Amino acid sequence: MDYFYKPPLQRQDECTALEENYVNCLVQKSFSDFKNFQYSPNTCKMDSILWFHLECPSWVEKFDDDVEFKRKFKNYFDKRAADYQTLMDYKARDKDEVAFGEMYYPDQVKNYGVDLSAASQPTEEGGDGNDDDE
Repeated sequence: MDYFYKPPLQRQDECTALEENYVNCLVQKSFSDFKNFQYSPNTCKMDSILWFHLECPSWVEKFDDDVEFKRKFKNYFDKRAADYQTLMDYKARDKDEVAFGEMYYPDQVKNYGVDLSAASQPTEEGGDGNDDDE
């Protein structure tokens, strides 16, 4: 056990995670005050709020400023909306599935003779590009 004072580390990765938990807790508390509002609660770790105040004092000071406080919440909700939009964007997901649906390892190409040439790709006429079927 250390008997000497250690100053707060204020590591970027740790403070970012603790700040996100802090904002999560504030949002969860504000939504729980509304009785008829349906909200799926995030996980709020109360111990992390204490650690946020102890380990990241310069980050906590930003929540005292009204402008910075609003900016933090706006960024939080923008990030949540972007994450939700990414999950619900079916066209982009289907496009990625077509582009990256089946990726071959080099040993599969070499050992199993997978043909990756343009001739084996589907054509616009609906065939597979090979004239062997005729």
